[in-house]
Amino acid sequence: MFVNRNPDPNAFPQFPNAAQLIQDNLIIFVITTVIGLAAGYFVLKNAGYAGMAGLITGIVAAIISAPMAAWYFGGVTGSGTDALVAAFRASGAGILDSTLAQGTVSDPFDKMTSFMLVWLIIQALPQRLLQRFPTARAAEDLKPIGKPVPNR
Repeated sequence: MFVNRNPDPNAFPQFPNAAQLIQDNLIIFVITTVIGLAAGYFVLKNAGYAGMAGLITGIVAAIISAPMAAWYFGGVTGSGTDALVAAFRASGAGILDSTLAQGTVSDPFDKMTSFMLVWLIIQALPQRLLQRFPTARAAEDLKPIGKPVPNR
């Protein structure tokens, strides 16, 4: 049972679908997407598609999670980004608008960071280990980080 859950089913407003939500908040969505894509461009120079995949995953996660966070948790999920939701609420935005804005501001960068860390960990693995995996297509093309291991 959720602490802020109201047992009256008519007490909650009907939330619009994702397309309506994006349409109503188009400026916020476009601005944060452009900023994320600009950051992703610089990441792509060094990390291939890992950063861009993280940004896209973050945008999708923000769109999907905003209605759930607003409906089930009242916008307060217990994470550090609740301060962003509170700031957007204090500026006069509704609960759904605030959770969507928080998601589009923080989720793409969060996911991009996670994807980049995984990419860096994979890059740090020894060539010998990478070649043991059949799906490591580009294992031979990677530049060794340390001293190369001779083939036996």
